[in-house]
Amino acid sequence: MRMLPLVLLFGCGPMSIGTDGTDTAGGNDTGGGNDTDTSGGEDTEVSPDAPVIESVENVMCQPNTDSEPSWFIQATVTDPQGQDTFSKTGSYAQVILDGIAGTEHYGVCNKGALTISWEDPSATEACEITGTIRIYAVDEDDNRSAPWNYDWPAK
Repeated sequence: MRMLPLVLLFGCGPMSIGTDGTDTAGGNDTGGGNDTDTSGGEDTEVSPDAPVIESVENVMCQPNTDSEPSWFIQATVTDPQGQDTFSKTGSYAQVILDGIAGTEHYGVCNKGALTISWEDPSATEACEITGTIRIYAVDEDDNRSAPWNYDWPAK
Protein backbone atom coordinates (compact mmCIF):
# COMPACT_ATOMS: atom_id res chain seq x y z
CA MET A 1 0.00 0.00 0.00
CA ARG A 2 2.84 2.43 0.77
CA MET A 3 4.28 1.89 -2.72
CA LEU A 4 1.04 2.95 -4.47
CA PRO A 5 1.35 6.69 -3.67
CA LEU A 6 4.96 6.70 -4.86
CA VAL A 7 4.04 5.04 -8.14
CA LEU A 8 1.20 7.48 -8.70
CA LEU A 9 3.34 10.48 -7.79
CA PHE A 10 5.94 9.63 -10.39
CA GLY A 11 3.38 8.60 -12.98
CA CYS A 12 1.26 11.74 -12.70
CA GLY A 13 3.89 14.44 -12.81
CA PRO A 14 3.51 16.08 -9.38
CA MET A 15 3.51 19.84 -8.84
CA SER A 16 6.96 20.82 -7.63
CA ILE A 17 7.09 23.40 -4.86
CA GLY A 18 10.18 25.47 -4.05
CA THR A 19 11.63 25.74 -0.57
CA ASP A 20 10.48 29.35 -0.25
CA GLY A 21 6.80 28.38 -0.46
CA THR A 22 6.28 29.28 -4.12
CA ASP A 23 5.48 26.86 -6.89
CA THR A 24 8.26 26.49 -9.44
CA ALA A 25 5.96 27.47 -12.30
CA GLY A 26 6.07 31.06 -11.01
CA GLY A 27 2.61 31.04 -9.42
CA ASN A 28 1.34 32.61 -6.24
CA ASP A 29 3.06 32.34 -2.89
CA THR A 30 1.73 29.23 -1.19
CA GLY A 31 2.05 30.34 2.38
CA GLY A 32 5.41 29.17 3.60
CA GLY A 33 6.07 27.69 7.00
CA ASN A 34 4.99 30.64 9.11
CA ASP A 35 1.69 31.69 7.55
CA THR A 36 -0.74 33.23 10.04
CA ASP A 37 -3.81 33.22 7.80
CA THR A 38 -6.83 32.58 9.99
CA SER A 39 -9.45 31.66 7.38
CA GLY A 40 -11.20 28.48 8.40
CA GLY A 41 -11.32 29.59 12.04
CA GLU A 42 -7.91 28.23 12.98
CA ASP A 43 -5.96 29.38 16.04
CA THR A 44 -2.48 30.21 14.79
CA GLU A 45 -0.57 30.53 18.08
CA VAL A 46 2.50 28.35 17.68
CA SER A 47 4.74 27.01 20.45
CA PRO A 48 8.50 27.57 20.07
CA ASP A 49 8.78 23.78 20.47
CA ALA A 50 6.48 23.14 17.50
CA PRO A 51 7.64 21.51 14.27
CA VAL A 52 8.32 23.68 11.23
CA ILE A 53 7.25 22.80 7.69
CA GLU A 54 10.38 23.62 5.68
CA SER A 55 9.00 22.87 2.22
CA VAL A 56 6.17 21.17 0.40
CA GLU A 57 7.56 19.15 -2.48
CA ASN A 58 4.39 17.64 -3.95
CA VAL A 59 0.69 18.44 -3.90
CA MET A 60 -1.40 16.59 -6.41
CA CYS A 61 -4.79 15.12 -7.08
CA GLN A 62 -5.35 12.08 -9.27
CA PRO A 63 -8.84 11.98 -10.77
CA ASN A 64 -10.02 8.39 -10.93
CA THR A 65 -12.69 7.39 -13.40
CA ASP A 66 -13.85 4.34 -11.44
CA SER A 67 -13.48 5.70 -7.90
CA GLU A 68 -13.09 8.83 -5.82
CA PRO A 69 -10.19 11.26 -6.41
CA SER A 70 -6.89 10.52 -4.69
CA TRP A 71 -4.89 13.31 -3.05
CA PHE A 72 -1.14 13.17 -2.25
CA ILE A 73 1.07 15.60 -0.33
CA GLN A 74 4.78 15.31 0.49
CA ALA A 75 6.61 17.79 2.73
CA THR A 76 9.85 18.19 4.64
CA VAL A 77 9.53 19.17 8.31
CA THR A 78 11.91 19.82 11.19
CA ASP A 79 11.36 19.84 14.94
CA PRO A 80 13.46 21.93 17.34
CA GLN A 81 13.21 19.03 19.81
CA GLY A 82 14.74 16.59 17.30
CA GLN A 83 13.71 14.68 14.20
CA ASP A 84 12.70 11.63 16.27
CA THR A 85 9.95 13.52 18.15
CA PHE A 86 7.29 13.65 15.43
CA SER A 87 3.95 12.08 16.09
CA LYS A 88 3.84 9.15 13.70
CA THR A 89 0.24 9.81 12.68
CA GLY A 90 -0.73 13.21 14.13
CA SER A 91 0.13 15.46 11.16
CA TYR A 92 -2.69 16.35 8.80
CA ALA A 93 -4.04 18.40 5.90
CA GLN A 94 -7.43 20.10 5.54
CA VAL A 95 -9.13 21.50 2.47
CA ILE A 96 -10.60 24.98 3.08
CA LEU A 97 -13.55 25.80 0.80
CA ASP A 98 -15.28 29.18 1.06
CA GLY A 99 -13.58 29.76 4.44
CA ILE A 100 -14.87 26.50 5.92
CA ALA A 101 -12.35 23.90 7.09
CA GLY A 102 -13.13 20.37 5.95
CA THR A 103 -12.12 16.96 7.25
CA GLU A 104 -8.67 16.48 8.78
CA HIS A 105 -6.79 14.00 6.57
CA TYR A 106 -4.01 12.42 8.65
CA GLY A 107 -0.64 11.41 7.34
CA VAL A 108 2.60 9.80 8.43
CA CYS A 109 5.76 11.63 9.48
CA ASN A 110 9.01 9.75 9.72
CA LYS A 111 12.21 11.63 10.61
CA GLY A 112 11.16 14.78 8.78
CA ALA A 113 9.46 13.23 5.74
CA LEU A 114 5.72 13.96 5.89
CA THR A 115 3.36 12.08 3.60
CA ILE A 116 -0.39 12.64 3.55
CA SER A 117 -2.78 10.90 1.18
CA TRP A 118 -6.50 10.33 1.06
CA GLU A 119 -9.42 9.46 -1.16
CA ASP A 120 -12.60 11.51 -1.04
CA PRO A 121 -15.65 9.21 -1.17
CA SER A 122 -18.05 12.17 -1.00
CA ALA A 123 -16.34 13.87 -3.99
CA THR A 124 -16.63 17.22 -2.19
CA GLU A 125 -12.85 17.47 -2.57
CA ALA A 126 -12.71 16.66 -6.27
CA CYS A 127 -9.57 17.60 -8.19
CA GLU A 128 -11.44 20.56 -9.71
CA ILE A 129 -12.05 22.37 -6.41
CA THR A 130 -10.87 25.93 -5.88
CA GLY A 131 -9.68 26.42 -2.34
CA THR A 132 -6.78 26.15 0.06
CA ILE A 133 -5.08 23.04 1.35
CA ARG A 134 -3.78 23.73 4.87
CA ILE A 135 -0.99 21.43 6.08
CA TYR A 136 0.16 20.93 9.70
CA ALA A 137 2.97 18.92 11.27
CA VAL A 138 2.46 17.66 14.84
CA ASP A 139 5.04 16.29 17.27
CA GLU A 140 4.64 13.67 20.00
CA ASP A 141 3.86 16.41 22.57
CA ASP A 142 0.96 17.63 20.39
CA ASN A 143 2.82 20.82 19.41
CA ARG A 144 1.36 21.89 16.06
CA SER A 145 3.30 23.77 13.40
CA ALA A 146 2.15 27.00 11.81
CA PRO A 147 -0.07 26.18 8.84
CA TRP A 148 1.38 25.89 5.36
CA ASN A 149 -1.38 27.10 3.03
CA TYR A 150 -1.35 25.88 -0.54
CA ASP A 151 -3.78 27.42 -3.00
CA TRP A 152 -5.47 24.86 -5.26
CA PRO A 153 -5.37 24.85 -8.17
CA ALA A 154 -1.85 26.24 -8.27
CA LYS A 155 -1.67 29.42 -10.30
